[in-house]
Amino acid sequence: MVFFHILSKRYGFFSSCFPMYNIIRFLAERGEKNYLLSGIEVDDKERKWLYQIKRVEISFFRKFLFLNRFFLSSSLKADFIFVYDPADAMALSLFSRIIKKKMRAKLIYYNLELFVLDYNSHFKRLIGKVLEQILISNSDFFVALSPKRLELAKSIFKISCPTFVIPNSYDFEAENLNYSPSYAPRVLLAGGLEESVLAGIENGLDGNFIFVFHGISKYGIENLKKKLAHLKNVEFYERFLGYDDFKNFVSKHDIGFVWYDKSNLNDRFAGWSASKYFRYLSLGKPVIVRDLPELKETTEENSFGVAISSFSEIKNAVSEIVKNYSNYVKSIEQNYSKFEFSPNFKTFYEKII
Repeated sequence: MVFFHILSKRYGFFSSCFPMYNIIRFLAERGEKNYLLSGIEVDDKERKWLYQIKRVEISFFRKFLFLNRFFLSSSLKADFIFVYDPADAMALSLFSRIIKKKMRAKLIYYNLELFVLDYNSHFKRLIGKVLEQILISNSDFFVALSPKRLELAKSIFKISCPTFVIPNSYDFEAENLNYSPSYAPRVLLAGGLEESVLAGIENGLDGNFIFVFHGISKYGIENLKKKLAHLKNVEFYERFLGYDDFKNFVSKHDIGFVWYDKSNLNDRFAGWSASKYFRYLSLGKPVIVRDLPELKETTEENSFGVAISSFSEIKNAVSEIVKNYSNYVKSIEQNYSKFEFSPNFKTFYEKII
């Protein structure tokens, strides 16, 4: 995983990708000054929202040393410090109280991932849980990405500070809604191109539609390509796209596909933390999702699309959406507003400033 670290005039550190971009943009539009501490190059469009300090640490020990040295030696001040990722939370945990005092800041844990219980090593699980608990105990606010994930976090940790739920979403950005799909509808799976997760997906790709894989994987994408080479209706796009380019790319498809592995806690309860899910919906695209907690309920209760339990159901799911395409799009228009990022984040923002 690549870590982004943000420090702003009012806010402190966080890490992620497109969701982070939404938060930075929200803050910048309200006059906050953001600093990005990262080894990843930002493009010209992103630079208007932030100032960049190029630095990244991959190993936990080096991250621990660098982050704490940076905070403790820096003269920068912030009204709030955001910790967005569990690895950052662990790295900053031991000195979090001292850092808060030095920077005269309040600490907010924006809990991006639930992965403590997924460690195979009992030792790592124990140490990780203890370190994360220390950070949470020193936090002034705790943000979860969905009601279920907040419930799970409370079952793992003792959280005594005020809690908030903010979906890992986007604002509705569809410029032109299509109420009819393409003749051969284009189904897009963005990200998660791991062979272990997609084993057997070829069983569901036989049909009158184009299935598009978009993402980068150093573990399984070449094997996936070989496995699916005989299928004429499969396309691969292995390139990173910036915020606006990805938005335009998604807009050219008809249906979004969301699939997570059930073997680990974070993916099994992806729910409202699934940014790809909200990216599709924010552009008026019906979805096919795996029948996971919150994903299934949210999709069916709001008529956003179809939930399936196996890859063999993809063909029928595509047919169902194509048959009722305009109804799904209209339902997205009517119901997506409650999941939009800005209104949800604004409520939180106004309660902590």
